[in-house]
Amino acid sequence: MLLHIALSTIARRGLGSHPLIEAELFAVPNGWLGMPDLIRLLRVRYFLPFRALPVGSHMLEPWVRATLLAARVSGLIFICATLGFFVAAFIEAGR
Repeated sequence: MLLHIALSTIARRGLGSHPLIEAELFAVPNGWLGMPDLIRLLRVRYFLPFRALPVGSHMLEPWVRATLLAARVSGLIFICATLGFFVAAFIEAGR
């Protein structure tokens, strides 16, 4: 989770000259609860590696694209690990 947060922050800094792409890729977690927009994370729909990035992302610098890919993969791994933890706990409780 911390890796995903760090990679999202680095990717956002690299997207400074592309505000439309940044607005499409990143959102405020729990923004509907009135949370401050200090922390912006990659949207969950972009965790899936086969989901295409927004239009214009092919013009990004290679290190920004690599950081975005790493943030996407780390987010997917975190979700899978969390689900795996709960499934394992459920299986162990049933024994």
